[in-house]
Amino acid sequence: MTTTTTRIALYIGNDLYPTNNVVPQATIDTLQDSPLTSPILSLLNHDSSNDTLVYNDGTNPMFNSSGNFIGPTAWAATISVLRNNAIREIYMSFSTNGTDWLAGLLQTNHGAAMDILVYLKNTLGLDGIDLDYESDTSSGSNMYPVAKAAVAAGLKLTAAPYFSPGDWQAWVEYVQGLGGTVSWLNLQCYAGGKSNNPGAWNFIGVPIVAGSCTSCGSPQTTCSPSDMQALFTLWRTGTGSVSQQCWWGTPNTGPQAIGGGFIWAYSSIAGSQFLPYMNALKTGLGMFTVQANQAWLNTGLTITQGQTLSIFYQNGLWTADPQTNGGNLYDAAGCPGIIVTQPGYTLIGANMGALCGFIGSQPAGNGSSPAFLIGDGYTAPAPVSGVLWLCIDDDLEGLYGAGLTDNTGSVTVTINIT
Repeated sequence: MTTTTTRIALYIGNDLYPTNNVVPQATIDTLQDSPLTSPILSLLNHDSSNDTLVYNDGTNPMFNSSGNFIGPTAWAATISVLRNNAIREIYMSFSTNGTDWLAGLLQTNHGAAMDILVYLKNTLGLDGIDLDYESDTSSGSNMYPVAKAAVAAGLKLTAAPYFSPGDWQAWVEYVQGLGGTVSWLNLQCYAGGKSNNPGAWNFIGVPIVAGSCTSCGSPQTTCSPSDMQALFTLWRTGTGSVSQQCWWGTPNTGPQAIGGGFIWAYSSIAGSQFLPYMNALKTGLGMFTVQANQAWLNTGLTITQGQTLSIFYQNGLWTADPQTNGGNLYDAAGCPGIIVTQPGYTLIGANMGALCGFIGSQPAGNGSSPAFLIGDGYTAPAPVSGVLWLCIDDDLEGLYGAGLTDNTGSVTVTINIT
């Protein structure tokens, strides 16, 4: 399958719980200053001591068995503040026992169970729920009634499998048959899933976001940032290798579709290791950030004539002229309504501020070299061989004014060569 959206997901626990009913702004700032696109708040567990649903443990209550929300009211604000241009979706994960509890509540008090799911959607503003379900995955599994109720509540779904891909395909098809959406699957490629290769799960028909961890078991999985970058590069391109301490599956020998990557879990990389691990995912997934005020980013990628080059916009906003578009930033498609006609720009005939590319040893830098339009998406055979460069469509040498110096913002893209 072709993947145009690349996700970087992260399971996040108590660090995002609004302690003392206060939005955890420091954690949010850290997450937003990273490549993260898809935070997964985890996990909703069943506390059997008082029959409630709690966030990770009994000290963090969320819902009672009557369907009432009993958590901090700052949850809605926390989720709202967490969203920005890069963080485009937020899910909350149910553990195995949390899923089982909700399935039981659907039988004994269906209205209360639906109140919980509707609250997650309408009041907390979540896009969907994730089922970190590691029990029975057959057609009689509790995943099925919970998924049906989630669809009825307007929630999208993800899940975190590591075995029985045929069972998960059947579950995905069931959700789709209800008119629901399985946005992606978080495939565990660590511990019990340490031999999983995401390409072997692509037949399921939804994006496969492959997961790793820094240190977890069993079997023991240990991955440094360099290991993780090498692992995702291997999965995406079929090149390179990785230590068996990190992964011991069968390597693919060519490029394959991969929907993104996730790390289990934030608590294991919080602090000084957070950005090295997140950037390792970004680099391994072929993601590049282009600054609006930079002339020609050298991606370091060499392409051979005839190979298929695919470049897709992921997130970020920028401008080539703050005085246009009402002062609003825009994406890689460029400024609406303004077409470049003057020499000296990156590419004549495209929208000012559009993302452009060049293949060769060195762009001329003034628009005279054969640049091509990328915009929000580009797929074509490479017309020549050489290094791939990226740049905003603007007055590169300042022939008509400020040139690049007044530009602000950036855009992030994924690049695949097959």
